[in-house]
Amino acid sequence: MYHGIKDQDFIRSQIPMTKEEIRAIVLRELKLQPSSILLDIGAGTGSISIEAAQITQQGKVWAIEEKPEAVTLIQKNINKFGIKNIKIIQGQAPDCLQNLPGFTHAFIGGSGGRISEILTYLKNQISRPGYIAITAINPDTVSQSYSFLQNQGFQEIKSILVQISRSERAGNSVLYKALNPIYIISANI
Repeated sequence: MYHGIKDQDFIRSQIPMTKEEIRAIVLRELKLQPSSILLDIGAGTGSISIEAAQITQQGKVWAIEEKPEAVTLIQKNINKFGIKNIKIIQGQAPDCLQNLPGFTHAFIGGSGGRISEILTYLKNQISRPGYIAITAINPDTVSQSYSFLQNQGFQEIKSILVQISRSERAGNSVLYKALNPIYIISANI
């Protein structure tokens, strides 16, 4: 299944979006299969949800987002790409997750400062084997996440720091414009 949607193809606003290079790494780390069921916590524009839904065509993606403007934006992107296997849940994780059916994968793109609570919920509810990926810009979130995963029996814990620069024309030259560095933490249980 093809994935690799360009950032400019998504309907955008001021809502944060996981950039295309980071999406590619996150989707690889999640090891999604056609029947996977993914929670996308802090779904933002829905970029991870949209690409994951293309991979998990017999599965499902739950896009979890608390901001009303982002929920509207996710729905617009679902409509634009004609995706049928995404369900949006508006609310703050982990509170809004309590009645969800089983899931096999989870991505945390935003935790609202509740990373430990979210990870505790995921540890107790994810189907085994289960896969988790987290993106963070804050080193404290990385430290909390890594420590939690290590102390709670997760396996194959990996943390990488991704720094990407994209080329831009500047007259007759090419310059490289840096994007924000992003940490990606992944593990399975």
